[in-house]
Amino acid sequence: MIKIIDLNFQGHSQTVAAFLIETSAGPVLLETGPHSMWSNLVRGVNAAGYDMSDIRHVLLTHIHLDHAGASWALAQQGATVYVHPVGAPHLIDPERLMAS
Repeated sequence: MIKIIDLNFQGHSQTVAAFLIETSAGPVLLETGPHSMWSNLVRGVNAAGYDMSDIRHVLLTHIHLDHAGASWALAQQGATVYVHPVGAPHLIDPERLMAS
């Protein structure tokens, strides 16, 4: 099952979302949204019946910060983050991405 987590970006619903995919191996997160919405992401994951520590895999469609900005926090807690190889250097050092 796929659950939509509305991140209520800047107080606006239905603008930025993450998606929790329930699998037999545990929950997988598709997109994280920006780190500024971390508390909303945590609430959404909790409402789906999981803790953030349950998220072991994060899939990113691309590296824009509204899609991938909070991925570092999940990586720090041990989740594997999957991203296109061209985007990986920008997640490791997002200085150019943030400047754009």
